[in-house]
Amino acid sequence: MTRIAKLQLVGPIALFLIVVSAEGAVWALSQFPASETLWFINLRLFGLFQICYYLLSNKVTIPYLQFLVAFALLVIALTGFALKYRLLLSIASNLSFLCVCFIGYAWNLIGSPAEAASLVEQSYAASTLTLPSGSDLCLFVILIGATLPSFAASHLSYFREVRAGH
Repeated sequence: MTRIAKLQLVGPIALFLIVVSAEGAVWALSQFPASETLWFINLRLFGLFQICYYLLSNKVTIPYLQFLVAFALLVIALTGFALKYRLLLSIASNLSFLCVCFIGYAWNLIGSPAEAASLVEQSYAASTLTLPSGSDLCLFVILIGATLPSFAASHLSYFREVRAGH
């Protein structure tokens, strides 16, 4: 396949690798709950996925849902690449970008937690939300940087097909 098809693989693969790392950190923390290093990795490095877990767990109670979604996207992408089905590859590429957009939405929706315990209801109006920074921002930029070119490549591929008249 072309370089564009290979570029479309980058998004689903990157999303899968980062989700596997986050789920691995959660599993390791469940095995060694007293480890300060694992707590740091889970809360600081993969805090985005914890936010998504909390948001999703209110509606869906499927264990390891984030892993299952990322794995399914990887399988779809690799199947499309191996069988040279551009549609499957494009679907996986677009859905991986959509997953990263959902992560960004959850990040913005939840925002940073309150810095002090309070019995007063917290306001989450758009004007009071702040953009998180640090490792969450870095991880989000890596995810966007991997999935956006993949997303764009899938669209470029179809624009070329339309122009060629296929």
